[in-house]
Amino acid sequence: MSTKSSTIQTIYDICKKSFSPAITHSPSSQLVHKLSSLLDTVTPADVGLKEENVDDDRGYGLSLPNPFNRAPRWAQPITYMDIHECDSFTMCIFSFPTSAVIPLHDHPGMTVFSKLLYGSLHVKAFDWVEPPQIVKSNGPEHSQ
Repeated sequence: MSTKSSTIQTIYDICKKSFSPAITHSPSSQLVHKLSSLLDTVTPADVGLKEENVDDDRGYGLSLPNPFNRAPRWAQPITYMDIHECDSFTMCIFSFPTSAVIPLHDHPGMTVFSKLLYGSLHVKAFDWVEPPQIVKSNGPEHSQ
C-alpha cells in the first residue's frame, strides 16, 4: 500500500475505533488533535484526485483532454464522492464550484472534521443560544 493511501486508511482506522453509535460523549482533545494533524497532511493525490495546475487561473478547474469542452467552475454542480459510510461515521469528498453557496444547515450530535484540498473557503458558523429564563417577579417578597 502506498504512503498516500495509507494516510486515508489510518484516518479510517482511527474513526472506526473511536466513533460508534454507542459512544455518546464528544471526542477527546487528543483524538481531535490526532485526526486534525492527519488531515493537515492529506493531499488531493491521497484521495485519487489530480493536482490542480496553479498556473491555470481561468476558473475552469482541472485540465481535461479537450479544453474547449470545459464548463466554467461557477457553472458546475456541487458533487459528492463517498469514501466510506456506516452508522458510526462518514468519510466523503464534496466538490464545490467557484462561488458556490450552500444553505445554512447543522450536524446535530455529530463531530465534523473538514479538509480543504483546493481553493479557498469562507465559513460562517453559528451556535444556538438558549434565552435566559424569564423569572416573573411580584416585587419584594410579599406575604398573604
